[in-house]
Amino acid sequence: MKTGLVIGINYVGTSHELQGCVRDAEQVYHMLKYDLAYDQVTLMTGESSGRNRATKANIIGNIQRMVSSAKSGDQLFLHYSGHGTQVLIIPAPKMMARMNVWCHWIQIVLVISWMMN
Repeated sequence: MKTGLVIGINYVGTSHELQGCVRDAEQVYHMLKYDLAYDQVTLMTGESSGRNRATKANIIGNIQRMVSSAKSGDQLFLHYSGHGTQVLIIPAPKMMARMNVWCHWIQIVLVISWMMN
């Protein structure tokens, strides 16, 4: 089964407002659903309602549901368009790394990847 979770947050009406994140997410959603024939695709935005509203709890809940229902051989796709940053971490002496993270209202939500220096 091919499952996708697509998130776009513009932060409308805030001092952190972005342009185009929801539009980008909608385009990725349509690509997965119609061009790549994904079996299940969920679109979350700041303007959605219910479980598809892009809040910290809903984002984490949808990721957990997607991962926990996956079986061997399934394909999972996750897309996020919104605020992000990098934070410097020092996991061991002489080894420094930067960690890409998502920011949801300036609160770190999820670690995306490691970028080693």
